[in-house]
Amino acid sequence: IGLADRFPVRDEREILDLSFLDTVPGTPLANVFGSTDVVFDIDNKSLSNRPDLWGHRGMAREIAAIHGLMFKDKKVPTIKKASKLKVSVVVKDKKLCDRYMAVTLKGITVGPSPDWIQKRLRSCGVRPINAVVDITNYVMLETGQPMHAFDYELIKGKGDAVSLNVRSAKRNEKILALNGKEYTLTPDMLVVANEQYVLAIAGVMGGEKSGITPQTTAIVLESAHFDASSVRKTSSALKLSSDSSRRFEKHLDGMQTPYALQRAVELFSHVCPDSAVSSNIVDTFSKKIKPSTFSLSQNLIASKLGISIPLSKAHKILIRLGFAVSKQSSSALRITVPSFRSRDVAIVEDVLEEIVRIFGYEHIVPSLPILESKMPPKNPFNRFVRSLKQDMAQKYRMHEAQNYAFNKPSTLEACGFSLENHIKLSNPHSDERPFVCTSLIPNLLEAVEKNQREHKRIELFEIARVFHNEKIEDQPVFLSCVLSIHEEKQLFAYAKDVLVSLLSDNGYTLRIKAPEVRERWWAQGKAALLCVDDRTIGSLAVVDRHVAMRLGIEREVVACELNASLLHTLKRNTSSYQERGAYPAVKRDLTCVIDESIRYETIYSILCTANELIDSVEPFDVYRGPQVGDSRKSLSFHIAYRSESRTLTSEEVDKIHIETAALLEKKCNAVIR
Repeated sequence: IGLADRFPVRDEREILDLSFLDTVPGTPLANVFGSTDVVFDIDNKSLSNRPDLWGHRGMAREIAAIHGLMFKDKKVPTIKKASKLKVSVVVKDKKLCDRYMAVTLKGITVGPSPDWIQKRLRSCGVRPINAVVDITNYVMLETGQPMHAFDYELIKGKGDAVSLNVRSAKRNEKILALNGKEYTLTPDMLVVANEQYVLAIAGVMGGEKSGITPQTTAIVLESAHFDASSVRKTSSALKLSSDSSRRFEKHLDGMQTPYALQRAVELFSHVCPDSAVSSNIVDTFSKKIKPSTFSLSQNLIASKLGISIPLSKAHKILIRLGFAVSKQSSSALRITVPSFRSRDVAIVEDVLEEIVRIFGYEHIVPSLPILESKMPPKNPFNRFVRSLKQDMAQKYRMHEAQNYAFNKPSTLEACGFSLENHIKLSNPHSDERPFVCTSLIPNLLEAVEKNQREHKRIELFEIARVFHNEKIEDQPVFLSCVLSIHEEKQLFAYAKDVLVSLLSDNGYTLRIKAPEVRERWWAQGKAALLCVDDRTIGSLAVVDRHVAMRLGIEREVVACELNASLLHTLKRNTSSYQERGAYPAVKRDLTCVIDESIRYETIYSILCTANELIDSVEPFDVYRGPQVGDSRKSLSFHIAYRSESRTLTSEEVDKIHIETAALLEKKCNAVIR
């Protein structure tokens, strides 16, 4: 019943002295104070599509329609203008304010509003202040249209005329708002100003300089329609929310501003009998919206809703909801959408929804739609990616990583990537990661750093899309992996074997090629390009020690990345049975010392093609040190010799082996050991 608001607190215990009441003890206080009304607490905060329900007038219309009653709208008298004072309004940005109405009232007495107004305001959670502010709040709660009152004496100009300017704020322009706080404005904020200063933040809050005081005797009443997005952005930027801004943000009906102004003037005539309109009525209306109309037939209702609702019934429902309905033909109605429903009724299906929700959804018998069950179309690439994932996880015991598709600038720079080649998000998921991935390696290396102290074996892979450009074709799916294993001395060779086996299982023959250009995160001389059918599909490299140190990694790491999208477009090998040779192979070892600049693939190619009886070449050792000299290296190979028609003799193999070594000496200046 609002006792705390009715009486001032006189002591710390907040005990109220009610001994002055002439009533019998035991009488309910609600009866004593006449607070026996029932208050319905309706949570309309989520009704963003129904701005008409942010006022009692719209809520009453809705409740009447639900209960099958006709809504009795209150008729308000028109305002009779006067010519004593002059009010003018200039709207600079008609997009942000398409309607602004104003009128001056004199003979105002600022005092407490009547008890019946105060009771109704308290029941809505609004604290009564004085008659002027209470009337503007009352009209806002009743109609949903925010109102504002300026002190006429504080804003008038030369010749007692009032000139209002609805414009964008100037840079660093300030206003002391009614809440006692000063706000710095920006040019994208709309304000109401006179010739001297800003009077109000449009749609949000008025200013202290033009506010109502006990000495106020004349006011300028404002009823305007401001753009919802502009009010929302201003309110958010200033961190200033009000009952007014919350309503404007819902896209109010600009056609109700005259009604709200007329209602406010009517209330002032009752509360302040000496008040009178003392100026012209300003109405800047730049955007008259043509109402939407629809044709509604019996067949349309039946085809869309699946039930038959008589046109006469639909007619009555729409009339109760405030729609204009006329007869188009014997079997169709012409429906005109009222301005207060233009926000959510845009197509004829919206009209049908209004009819059926009042008619009752319980009349619709639920039934399952008749759908043809079809298998989804096959996606070969998805199956290919799934096959790669299964192989990596099941055959090679790697753990799948799932990272966000965003990178830290510090990680990219540590890996040697240029930030200019990355797409920067204008509204990133996190300010720490504003760039989208062009490679999966940086995030995987971050995972190595996080896991290096808890796990001796780190084997991670990730299959995800990377973003080389904003075009769809420049967003391929990559397979990337990182390996760091304490007990594995030949980590690069181990990773290469995994890739050879993985691609072989999926029908591809992997070939290793030396890179001509080195990526910044590759260790010098410890990287290779991965090729299939003379197409480069990725790379394999030991992570540079300095890069690892910058990322906080304290161990050797090998990383690889494959373009899975490109790989899938390449032709796969046809599997065929090849009979194993009936005759045994004869093996010999060959060790040679060559110059450091000669690549392994050159030696390997010479050995494989030296003689038709060479069946396989397998490297097993490499040595660099004082015994071979500076800029030299020693390579050792197992070479197997086999004939498909006979068993080779030792003498025959020795002869071929000597010829192979001689060929290596000739072409590579090798020293055979």
